[in-house]
Amino acid sequence: MHSSLTIDETFQRALQERIFSGAQVLAGQDLTRKFEGFYGHLSWDPGEAAVGPGTWFDVASLTKPLVTTVLAFRAVQTGNLLLEAPVRQYLPGFNRGEAITVRHLLEHTSGLPDWLPLYEEFKQGHASREKVQTRYIARINEVPLEAPPGDRRCYSDLGFLLLGFLLEGLEEQSLDSLYEQRLVPLWDLHQSGFNPLKRGVSAEVIAATEEGDWRGKRLRGEVHDDNAYPLAGVAGHAGLFATANDVEKIIHGIWRIWEEPGLQAFIGPQVHPKLGWDTPSSSKSQAGQYFGKHSFGHLAFTGCSLWLDPQDRKYLILLTNRVHPNRRNKAIKEFRPLIHDRIIEQLGLHP
Repeated sequence: MHSSLTIDETFQRALQERIFSGAQVLAGQDLTRKFEGFYGHLSWDPGEAAVGPGTWFDVASLTKPLVTTVLAFRAVQTGNLLLEAPVRQYLPGFNRGEAITVRHLLEHTSGLPDWLPLYEEFKQGHASREKVQTRYIARINEVPLEAPPGDRRCYSDLGFLLLGFLLEGLEEQSLDSLYEQRLVPLWDLHQSGFNPLKRGVSAEVIAATEEGDWRGKRLRGEVHDDNAYPLAGVAGHAGLFATANDVEKIIHGIWRIWEEPGLQAFIGPQVHPKLGWDTPSSSKSQAGQYFGKHSFGHLAFTGCSLWLDPQDRKYLILLTNRVHPNRRNKAIKEFRPLIHDRIIEQLGLHP
């Protein structure tokens, strides 16, 4: 895409190239929104509704920082959760010894691999959520570690899957209930949550994701993540649906809670979080060129992402459905850093 294109032109080109059928983007600085845009439609079907402020997207792995990490932070603040405690102290059935701690799960330094097809044995029908959890933990107990705990960062869905189970046991509530009871009223969230269809949200305001996968249908309002699906769509690594507006509210809330007592548990000496978030890669980062080395953010398999820079407190939220109609579409990797740079340049938010 040509560098002289405007933000709107860049998104229109992305739609022409079928990188996604629809997108929401919000950008801002500190607690002030500087830009919003809504592009395309909820699916590629003729006559489909246009994306607007009220469109919900499956934000997949953004669940990790926006839900699981925040709930873990709150548990640490209250003293209910100790970062240096072994995971097995809180999670019966996890028997990897004392070496893997809660901190390791949050840092992605547990040594666990990034992913396993845990869902495969549940393809033929639903088991109870408790049975699925028991089997998932048993499978994770058996998988060889890719590195000794604490040795190096190995991004892992499995670690956050365990962290979700841990928090549910600790709080004696499911993650979706914790989200509804702890975070929704705290930040006045009205357009986000797990299992939106079961909560009465119409499929007509939810962007479509994949169709024709192993479930044999188009997914729309039903969690896309394979391993989250047998867990009734509620997991520590994926499951949240949201509008960009609610994601922004959570980000604004996160800015505030990092100023509360206990902040030192979740940030490092270089003023950026080291637990629960990703950081820009040293070259060809998906964050683009204007999010500095202290920035943090996250990507989602469905095509969503968010990035924040604590030095100038800028943020950028991009929600898309790049897995519609199927996950083989990888063009988002080229588009994402390009649109990030374009937005930062045209808003004048770069240093």
